[in-house]
Amino acid sequence: MAGGASLQCQSQMRSVELKQVSSLGILNLGVGGRSEVTMLDCRHGTCFEPADTAERGNTQAMAIHKGNTAKDLSSRHEAESAFHDRKYGDGSGYPRHYAVQPTFPIYLRMLDKVESWSDKHVLEYGCGEGWITQDLAKKGAIVSAFDISAEAVRQTQEVLASDGLADRCRIAQMGAERLDYPDESFDMVFGFAILHHLDLKPAIKELYRVLKPGGVAYFAEPLGGNPLINLYRRLTPQYRTADEEPINLQRLMTLLHQF
Repeated sequence: MAGGASLQCQSQMRSVELKQVSSLGILNLGVGGRSEVTMLDCRHGTCFEPADTAERGNTQAMAIHKGNTAKDLSSRHEAESAFHDRKYGDGSGYPRHYAVQPTFPIYLRMLDKVESWSDKHVLEYGCGEGWITQDLAKKGAIVSAFDISAEAVRQTQEVLASDGLADRCRIAQMGAERLDYPDESFDMVFGFAILHHLDLKPAIKELYRVLKPGGVAYFAEPLGGNPLINLYRRLTPQYRTADEEPINLQRLMTLLHQF
């Protein structure tokens, strides 16, 4: 899978291309003028390689079948909120290697895909500590951002206020599966390592609902096809919640019929 190797799927409603570009697994979803979704793998060295039918079936079964998951969306949100409150509060559950910002080059690659942020209405999924929210606002975007964690929302609001950017941003606590925004509100959606925390079926529906016609969404996510990431995850369960799992692109494809 070097260079431009790819898997393409087409129908009357959509044109989807899954391909490897350099060390990044990328999903481009063209939506017939409606919107476009681009996904970059946020772990260095991770590439998406289409498996044969049997391997895809096994991978999907593994992704769907999980023990120790939350029984419903409310309890899932409670667990995610509590974990991330601790992570952003006292630092427990915060991976040590984050201190050297290993995924920052991926963030820069995402920014390169946008020609202009000026006065664009942007929705950020998972604002965390607020540094991406701050950066997008500095670039001229009108930013709405949310996080499941009250502590993340508090820290983001403090970051924006200290930099005089609070008037360009709206920050709220909510889950991505139940967005409190009107239909077709945003020119752009931006998310960094957030989709793999979500119940994707309702979350994708909400993503489609809030994007304007012709809108575009950018996400960077860990992909489930990398054995090194899967090994790392097994060795470090303290760094993740019970419900999160790397993105399985084949499974994700089945949820993108709206686009």
